Amino acid sequence: MADSSNIPLGLKITTQIPLDVKQYIQNEATLINLGVANNLAYTYVKGSVFYCIDEGTRYEWREVVGVEQGLMPTNFTYSNNIVAFGITYSNKVYNFFRYYDVNTYSIVDVVGTGAGVYKDSTDSGYNTQFNLRKIKSSNGTVTITQNTDYIDITVPAPPSFGYLKSFYVNSAYTPTIDSPSDGSIIRPYVNFDAARTAFIGTGSIVNPQYAGAKIILQTGSSTALNPTINNSTIEFQNDSILVYTGTDLYMFDTEVLYPLITKNVPRNDLTQNIELFLTGKGGITRTLGIGLVRGLGSNRNGLGQISDKYSQIKVGISDDDVIYLQERNSYPSGIWDGDITNSLGITLESYYNTPHKYSLQLAPTTPLLYSEYQSIEPFRWGVATKGTVTFTTLANVAVKAINTKLVGNKLNFLVYGSYISTVSATKMIDFPSFYQPHSNRYMIELDNSQLYCDELQIQDQGGYGTTGVDSFLHIKNNGFFEQGRMNIFCNYYMNKFLNVSDITNTNTSFSLDNGLLGSDLDVKAGRYFIDTPSPTYTLRMPKTAISPFLNKSTTSVSITPNTVGTLSSFFGNPVISGIVNYVDDAAATTAGLITNSLYFNTTNNAIDKT
Repeated sequence: MADSSNIPLGLKITTQIPLDVKQYIQNEATLINLGVANNLAYTYVKGSVFYCIDEGTRYEWREVVGVEQGLMPTNFTYSNNIVAFGITYSNKVYNFFRYYDVNTYSIVDVVGTGAGVYKDSTDSGYNTQFNLRKIKSSNGTVTITQNTDYIDITVPAPPSFGYLKSFYVNSAYTPTIDSPSDGSIIRPYVNFDAARTAFIGTGSIVNPQYAGAKIILQTGSSTALNPTINNSTIEFQNDSILVYTGTDLYMFDTEVLYPLITKNVPRNDLTQNIELFLTGKGGITRTLGIGLVRGLGSNRNGLGQISDKYSQIKVGISDDDVIYLQERNSYPSGIWDGDITNSLGITLESYYNTPHKYSLQLAPTTPLLYSEYQSIEPFRWGVATKGTVTFTTLANVAVKAINTKLVGNKLNFLVYGSYISTVSATKMIDFPSFYQPHSNRYMIELDNSQLYCDELQIQDQGGYGTTGVDSFLHIKNNGFFEQGRMNIFCNYYMNKFLNVSDITNTNTSFSLDNGLLGSDLDVKAGRYFIDTPSPTYTLRMPKTAISPFLNKSTTSVSITPNTVGTLSSFFGNPVISGIVNYVDDAAATTAGLITNSLYFNTTNNAIDKT
């Protein structure tokens, strides 16, 4: 029997009754009812589409693919040996599935700044399923909430850390939208100003938000803003240099803060401490102005008490610190009067192919490091140093202290060789390679101040046969240097090593205490060892070697070395002090000398031992 018959003419329906009433169902509930013994399933053709009038939905009768769920809660399975119209239904599993007209579509694949949420799509018959990536929180700190129209992702505020923050600066870092600078070690600021702003935060330079924290310079940086911030630490790494391009008198300066702090009455003492720290390995310099560090103690009227607040700058805070204080050499071209020449009259600029100039005008009076006053509390002077502090000078005083103490481990003094300050364009006759320095050009000036330093150092500052200082150490009034040693090998010119012409007590102004290391003073171009108005001068110099200067003193003076019983040398001559005169061993032993003690035997007129 044939499955079909021909209809020679078209059918014309004169009512609103559909041509195939089987494909129009009242509702979805009626559709899933397959009749008695599921008899309706055997009237449905594979691919038939049914329209549910109440819901306005279409469903296709087709095989189930995989684990997909159709309209009927339970799939229908045909019995065996069922074939109709060339279609095999035997043992096939069927259900009603939503039917959609085929549409074109496009996908917006990104969310926010570029996270792709579309994964892929799955086609099942006429149905296309779009698969999206899930959004999840890996560490549990981000809250994700699903809403009707959006997904809400809540990131918690940064925690309040119990430790002090550090603000890193690295000019090599390149910020991006996804990784902006935030001062962390992995996303540092690219300049000092950004770190300074973050450090101050909602506070001020007197009371910054992150008081006690650090600004860490991994690379060099520059700033036109004065870098003085109270209770701050600047840490230098990798020999980085901070360059100040502003015009304030000093770069790091307690006097930037002092006027801003409320004072108690009637003694005018501070209501809070002033404290700044420089640490690490690196340095500071500037392009305008001269002064680098100025620290004035808090007891300025002599009325201080032990409980008073203090004012101090610490240059170096550990024995391993190496801090450089470099005088500027970027002066206008008009300040230079001529070219430096060698002993043959050839300009050093033509020899080295770099500028080598001298100036008759350059005579600044602002020291690189200036300290004055001190606090009543012990060890709270205007400036304290630790580790190695190296001064590189051009025309200025390196260190000046007035009415205070200056304490340090090692102070090292260098000079520029390519730019010099001089009082004459003509080199000295007795030192034909050198120009005469200005009379106020000192390395250290102590005015009624005490310098306690483990070591004064000049390490083979060689090859600069053009420049120099008037006095290396100028001590005035009741000032003195003691409890230290010298490790000086110097190739630049010194008019005077020790200038005590303005001293009150000359015999206690300079005293070496070398311990086991001893001292060396070797100046290749020195005119006077000492300038003193006193006819006699006692020089404490245990285990010390002082090489010859052109002259011992500016005037006639009798120098008495006190070597504290050790062997020393002065101007190449061996010296030993403390040897007492006795007539013989018996007299020396009676006086308390032990075996092998040295004494001068007046009987033999020679040094003897017990």
